[in-house]
Amino acid sequence: SLVSIKNLIRYIAIFYIVYNLKPDKKFLSKAIFSIITIAVIQSVICIGQAIEGDKLVEVFRPKDVVVGNLQLTYQDIQRETYYSRFTGTLSRSNHLGNYLTFALCFLIAVYFKIGKNSKYLIAIALIIIALFFSSSRISWISAFIGIGAIHFIIRHRFRLFYLILPLLFILMMARGNPFVKTDNLSEHFSILNRFYHIFTVEYIDLVKYTGRGYALLYAMPKVLTTSPIFGLGPGSFIPMTGHIMESEVFDKADDLELERKSLTYVHDVGYAALFIQVGLIGAFVFILMFIHFFKMAKRTLKFIKDPIVQTLSLGSLGFFVAVGIQNLATFNFMYRNESLIIWTVCGFIALFSKTYRKKISGSISEK
Repeated sequence: SLVSIKNLIRYIAIFYIVYNLKPDKKFLSKAIFSIITIAVIQSVICIGQAIEGDKLVEVFRPKDVVVGNLQLTYQDIQRETYYSRFTGTLSRSNHLGNYLTFALCFLIAVYFKIGKNSKYLIAIALIIIALFFSSSRISWISAFIGIGAIHFIIRHRFRLFYLILPLLFILMMARGNPFVKTDNLSEHFSILNRFYHIFTVEYIDLVKYTGRGYALLYAMPKVLTTSPIFGLGPGSFIPMTGHIMESEVFDKADDLELERKSLTYVHDVGYAALFIQVGLIGAFVFILMFIHFFKMAKRTLKFIKDPIVQTLSLGSLGFFVAVGIQNLATFNFMYRNESLIIWTVCGFIALFSKTYRKKISGSISEK
């Protein structure tokens, strides 16, 4: 329980640090461009890994970390899948994909609010290429929806294009994709095959009983009928180390008549992991908190006209949408890379939203 709580809340302190130190707009600008610069560097490494194929992948491959008899971290479990090895300096393709999605939302905001400069277009292209090579399907989807949200918020003239693309994709899936081989998809994962595979009957049957679908269709209903208000407690069904995986984490599975092996995917479904650990109350408070951050960003975008604050607000709106989508197939609040960025952005949004409220209250007092 303590290990799980630590991973979930460890970077909330960043929120309070940002909020209470009250950094100025110059610092905000440096923070946004640091996120983007790191994403560009990661993208170059990822593209290099895809081109070179082996040596550059091995340089950044994660290693097992064992302390005493505790195995704290593992090698990348996707290491046997060729096209999911391109992860930049991060440990998993979805970590890279999620981070690139975050940066892409802010980079699009920079392009619209600070200036339509060719160097931003080059950075956008690099990140999109690396995002494709990351082979992270949830990152692709969240990036598409997050950027689409930005286009709709600013009422971009091409925003309706975002409604047409999914329809075209659905029609293509219905007719069968002529560019993707459908035989033995699980054994021959090219990048496109990996995405197409999630729409096949083979994949749906697999995740329903042994994957993320099991967390949604079986684990959540069981917890809902037994411990709906407070859940099963922090750490339930969330394996953190090899030593405690079977003994403590899944000790309640037998009582609920759930398969232990299938429950290992609970931590890959953010909403399920949250509900199972802390119940309806905890999940509701957590989700409500981020809805409030979204509203703060929207209000700040509307009333504060400074370009860098507008960039923060607009990028954050797409960012929060992307985070919400990502948690359908990952739990990025548990991961260092994603969690650090999430709470930093929340701190900036809360700070500049407070600045707006002070301006409003000041003008009312003068009247």
